[in-house]
Amino acid sequence: MGTEGRAKEWRETIAAVRLATGAPLTYASNWAAGAPRVPFWDAVDLFGVSAYFTVTGPEATVDEARKSWASVRVRMYTWSSKRRVSRECG
Repeated sequence: MGTEGRAKEWRETIAAVRLATGAPLTYASNWAAGAPRVPFWDAVDLFGVSAYFTVTGPEATVDEARKSWASVRVRMYTWSSKRRVSRECG
């Protein structure tokens, strides 16, 4: 966990940027391990995560990878019901 623990400052920053721009805002969690602990998902419009999940082995077919990724997507919905943005995948 990086600066996610500074929720009060993040909320103040998010509110100031929203007021100044009116633009939709996203935050990208660093890796999946931190995503469930981000305390200010409710303050942003989109949910982002650096998605370096192990979903299959190196010999997997495309269909196997898709099926495995589906379980990751379901897990991500438990962290936030916001629309998701793939920030990084690997």
